[in-house]
Amino acid sequence: MKYLPYQKIVVMTLILAGFFAPIYGETLTTITDEPTAQVFVNGILVGEGATVECKLQPGTYQVKVVRDSTPIFVEMIDVQPSRNQTVAIKNFVSEKSILPNRASKQLEADRFQKNLGQVGFGFHWGNVDSGLSLNWFVLPNFAVETTGWYSLNGPDNQIKSFSLAAKYYVFQSTSGGGLVMPYIGGRWGFADVTEKNSLFGTGDVRSDYRQSITEAVVGLDVSSLALKGIANSWLNSQSILVYPGFVLSVVSALDNNLSSFEIGLENYERAGRNEYTGITFNFGSHWYF
Repeated sequence: MKYLPYQKIVVMTLILAGFFAPIYGETLTTITDEPTAQVFVNGILVGEGATVECKLQPGTYQVKVVRDSTPIFVEMIDVQPSRNQTVAIKNFVSEKSILPNRASKQLEADRFQKNLGQVGFGFHWGNVDSGLSLNWFVLPNFAVETTGWYSLNGPDNQIKSFSLAAKYYVFQSTSGGGLVMPYIGGRWGFADVTEKNSLFGTGDVRSDYRQSITEAVVGLDVSSLALKGIANSWLNSQSILVYPGFVLSVVSALDNNLSSFEIGLENYERAGRNEYTGITFNFGSHWYF
């Protein structure tokens, strides 16, 4: 088939349009009234300034706008095919007022938490109840955490543990571009232990006993981006070699991780007998979906 000259131009135009369309994608534009604003898409810095444009393929993206290391906007944005998307941030709050700034941080923390997810899977490390863990936000400011573990090294060496914790979050805030949530709560747990020990003159002796704990704790749930920002602030460095900032940014690129740091008063019993009451330290980390 022979094409006329103008037909060849039309055909080439259509071919080029079809080739470059998926490369350039759709345009996402963010508009603020802050010239130093930083715009992140899925945790990646795409631009700075009052107006930022970037090309994206159709899909769902986390868009975050940060000013002076403090998020002023975070939302999940749907980019539709053949449709340019504009995000205008109007509820800008000045830092000149302390109370409005706290309200702004609370608002952004609420948005963070909604995007985070209600159920997190990870681990908890404690005195007798270390193991795999599940943390569930029953309410925005109340969570229940369960931890369990089973270790078997022959019939005479095994550990079965379980714990249940309740956490009440006093408030939610932001720091270093991430989420910070202090809480108070309680934890109860036990571990059934079977072990064989060698005693002089009597040979191997098998013992079965239960360890149990009751704790009143205060703690802090901190997202990986907040920990990275805090670590960088302490060391006054933005190097990717900063630990734990680099590690945390790798394991949780979309900031769906919360690490828990606890200190509390613990009552410890062994075999039904009160052994001691003292200070305890716990640690945990969960990834939310």
